[in-house]
Amino acid sequence: MLRFPIARPPTIIIDPVPYYGVNHLVLTRARFGTGSMTFVDIVARVERLECLSIGLSKEIFTWKECNDPLLYRERQDYLQGIRDAQSGIETARVALAHAKQRLAALTDGG
Repeated sequence: MLRFPIARPPTIIIDPVPYYGVNHLVLTRARFGTGSMTFVDIVARVERLECLSIGLSKEIFTWKECNDPLLYRERQDYLQGIRDAQSGIETARVALAHAKQRLAALTDGG
């Protein structure tokens, strides 16, 4: 017989801890079976989103050269989809960057 834990609402614990000599916040979600989201995780996500955005910029640049078998309208539709994706990624990156700055300010005594 398999036993599953009872679902409980997430608890967020804000706890300043030293990280490379600087105090940062660790956000821990106390749930069964899930990991925790830390300040370091947020920083890493911002960096990954930035890399993804750069990759999409390269894709746009590559397809703008018109050396492809697509028709003009097909290429424009494809590029518009990539631009929309890049816009969404940038919005998410900026939101996390603001959260990162806010959390960093809390640990720096601001």
